[in-house]
Amino acid sequence: AAAPSGRDAAAVALAQAGVAAAEAAGWGLATALRATLALGALGVGADGYRELRLRGALEGALAASGVDDAAVAARLPEALLESLPDPAAFDPRTWLPTLGASPAARAALGVHEHEGVRWFRQEGFRRLTAAALGLAAAAGAAGLEAAQRKLADAERSSEYRFEALLRGPADATVDAAVEPEAGADEEA
Repeated sequence: AAAPSGRDAAAVALAQAGVAAAEAAGWGLATALRATLALGALGVGADGYRELRLRGALEGALAASGVDDAAVAARLPEALLESLPDPAAFDPRTWLPTLGASPAARAALGVHEHEGVRWFRQEGFRRLTAAALGLAAAAGAAGLEAAQRKLADAERSSEYRFEALLRGPADATVDAAVEPEAGADEEA
C-alpha cells in the first residue's frame, strides 16, 4: 500500500497525535478515542453506536484487558458522538452546554445529585475533556491549548456543580460581578 500524502498524511498525523495524548491519560481512554475516530470515519453516530450495541463489546474488551472504570471508558465514544458532532470546530464555549443534553456525557461525567445539587466527578470530567481534545486534535481543530485552559477554568470555577459547568467559566465570573451590584441597588 502506498503511504498517504498531502491532506491524508496530515490527517493521519493528527489522529496519531490525538491517540498519543489519550494514551498518556490512560489505555482505556486511548481505546475509546480510537473507537470514536473509527466510528466517525465510518459515519456512525451516537444512535448507530447504541443500535449496534458497541458499548457492551467495548466495555467487555476493556474489562478483559484490566482497564479500570471500563464501563465509564466504554461510554466515552457515545458521549463524544452525541456532544461533539464536528470535532474540527471544537470550542469549549459551545461544547460544555451540550453535555447536559447527552445522557452518555452525563454518565461519563458521573453526574449525581446530593442535597438538591447536581455534581460531576473530577475524574470523569478530565477523562471526557482529554478524549474531546484528542478527537479535536485528530480532526485538525485549531487553538486547542486555549481550549484546554478554558476547560480547566470551567472545571475550577464550577466547583464541581454540574449546572455551573454547563455555563462555563465566563458566566461564573459574570454572576460574581453582578451579585454585589444587585445588593447595592436594594440598599438605595
